[in-house]
Amino acid sequence: MDLGYWALLLVVVGWLYLRTRKAKKFPPGPARLPIVGTLWRSHVGREPQFIRHCRMAREYGKVVGYYFFDQPAVMIFDVDLARGVFATNDSAGRPHMDVLKKRTFGEMRGILFNEGPSWQRQRRFALQHLRDLGMGRASLETIVQQEVGAMIRSFTERTGKPVAVQHLFNVFMLNVPWEIISGKRFDERDPRLPVILRAISDVSTQGVGLLGIVRFLFGSYLTSSLSQKMYRGMEENRDGLVAILKEEIQEHKESMDPKSPKDFIDAYLIEMSSTSDSSEFTELTLYSVLMDLFTASTGTNSVSLEWAMLFLVLYPECQRRARAELAAVVGPGRLVTLEDQPHLPYTQALVAETLRRSSVLALGVLHRATADIPVAGYIVPKDAWLYINLYAIHHDVEYWGDPFNFRPERFIHDGQFQPDTHLVPFSVGKRICMGESLGRTEQFLFLANIVHHFEVLTPEGDPAPRFDYQCGARNSPAPFRVTFRPTG
Repeated sequence: MDLGYWALLLVVVGWLYLRTRKAKKFPPGPARLPIVGTLWRSHVGREPQFIRHCRMAREYGKVVGYYFFDQPAVMIFDVDLARGVFATNDSAGRPHMDVLKKRTFGEMRGILFNEGPSWQRQRRFALQHLRDLGMGRASLETIVQQEVGAMIRSFTERTGKPVAVQHLFNVFMLNVPWEIISGKRFDERDPRLPVILRAISDVSTQGVGLLGIVRFLFGSYLTSSLSQKMYRGMEENRDGLVAILKEEIQEHKESMDPKSPKDFIDAYLIEMSSTSDSSEFTELTLYSVLMDLFTASTGTNSVSLEWAMLFLVLYPECQRRARAELAAVVGPGRLVTLEDQPHLPYTQALVAETLRRSSVLALGVLHRATADIPVAGYIVPKDAWLYINLYAIHHDVEYWGDPFNFRPERFIHDGQFQPDTHLVPFSVGKRICMGESLGRTEQFLFLANIVHHFEVLTPEGDPAPRFDYQCGARNSPAPFRVTFRPTG
């Protein structure tokens, strides 16, 4: 054999070695193959990806390492390990993906998919002003109860009629942040609603499966025509929402009092005009922040209530028990309030069990390590993607005992509702969902008032709904219908 053959063989062997080698002290996981990495195990199969990962955790442990093509990724399956890792600044990065930058006008802007000092400034500003304008205070309950009342009137008008649950709660969930942001609310028939909902749903429909990984990693490397085709729908939806926001912002510019902001848009416009950092507080950033606030506060809460309707139908005894408690504590003729909450342990437990069993954000929101991070004796290398498997934490047999049973009683001790530190639907760490307070308020008030005012049933002639996932970044139940029968 000549020298050229041996040289080629050496190049091939070296290439194979580099393409199958893992980083030093990388967590255990499936074998890394050339080109595809560990995708042959982690992203191939019919079952939901987050459940497939749970099987790998049983094989490899509570910290599992993957390679999505050449991109290293680490998934954490233990809540205490996750709290330690995600409490650090080094875990607070976001992946630099072309598809996410397209959403925010070509750069990392806003809150949800931003990082570093810019993310910190935008998040701090949003939290401060949203708190001043109602989030986290008694006035938030007033805003939520307005939408609860609208929901009850809407359901009452449809008494006895089959109602599709998919997207049923979107307008009510959207109106809460919209009132805080703009001082207004939408009617269910507003033609702008579908435009807004399509735009904010783009994040949740970005697949976390194999095609989603390809899109995330290689979108910017495709030819111009392919790239445009891939992103056209997302950009059209984004631009439709921006047109609505631009009109609203212009209205605020003409009417606002700089000394007395009445809503979040006013507060942001005042900051834009007064800040010395003109590159940080811009109109494009305002669009991005508003999209993030809609996305964080609308979709997940709506889908959680869709799951709640499924569980009410599948477990009618849980529904009856919660209704009896509400009747005894609240009585007829009024809305359930936050003041009632401490006296409603079973209703609180019903909400908690719904959040646990559904695990809507099964893999949380993707993080990026900005430096090497030690965890459980391993190293998460810089620029690796970081996941927390919330589904695995919420369905850990060793901790919950019977995690696949829907049993609200697990959250009741000595007759009182007892929160559980292993229930983390809003994630953990520095990037915990900033809408947690709003989400918990909405979940309790909406679900409690539905159970108090209606019996939720499967329509006559419809098959019993099944527990099944429609998978994406946000997991919803398979489509089904219900009927609402007033209890009063």
